[in-house]
Amino acid sequence: IRERSSPGNSKTPADIISRFAIDGTPVGFHEIKKGYINRTYRADIRESDGKITSYTLQRINTNVFPDIDALMDNFFKVTEHLRPTFFLPGAVGHPSVQTLVLARDGKPYVRDGEDCWRLMYYFSDVFSLDIPDKPDDFYYAGRAFGLFSAKMSDMPVGELSEIIKNFHNTASRYRDLELSIGRDPVGRVKDVGDEIAFVRAHRHIFPIISDALGDGRLPLRICHNDCNLNNILFDNVPRLPVAVIDLDTVMPSFIFSDYGDFLRTAANTVAEDEADFSKIEFRHDIFRAFT
Repeated sequence: IRERSSPGNSKTPADIISRFAIDGTPVGFHEIKKGYINRTYRADIRESDGKITSYTLQRINTNVFPDIDALMDNFFKVTEHLRPTFFLPGAVGHPSVQTLVLARDGKPYVRDGEDCWRLMYYFSDVFSLDIPDKPDDFYYAGRAFGLFSAKMSDMPVGELSEIIKNFHNTASRYRDLELSIGRDPVGRVKDVGDEIAFVRAHRHIFPIISDALGDGRLPLRICHNDCNLNNILFDNVPRLPVAVIDLDTVMPSFIFSDYGDFLRTAANTVAEDEADFSKIEFRHDIFRAFT
């Protein structure tokens, strides 16, 4: 078992662990090579009674999330809000949300030079899904995200910061696209004329949701904002949802984004970067199960 330091930093995960409010001796670190944003490890700690407890140690990507204090303030508020009442069918004896371990100075993260780290209790005997599998999985995924949204509905939206501005604002995304087309920074516009024409022909639909939010026809809610199947942990037996994870983008938004984002990925028969469009289909059985 090899301890790995982060690029540009001589500190090992064991050094970082020592700054959190746990007592024990690190006996192993295993990098978890899932997820695109943060670097994640499973840290095994031998406690004074000889028992080994596993934790999730995560280096937060501060390029994606530069306001670490706002990010971790959101994370702490959301997990504390959910802990008393959020229990999914596969959870036994613990809430269905990540549990932070505070640093010795009381903060929810540790800063080490340019790196920021957080520590959470590890979920054992679980798995996540990246591609469509059984319709029952999507039914329970629908229950998991539905219950998550319901439990967050009594937290005032003003309590959370907007971590990524206009993250799911399609009107804003379209304006950014037009600015990029005008600049044409890498000379690509000439090759994607048909795609640009298609988007422009549909530009009238992009502000529908933001306009409805603006004039009060739709409520602003606290949403997950990364509502993908692989952000649900299932237990191995009997294959029921245990927890909803990856809460970095939980912030004020609209429920359509979570519902649509899930189906965009889960009901698709291929990976997001599939280049052969003939393979792409929309699975109605998954749509019905999730809905």
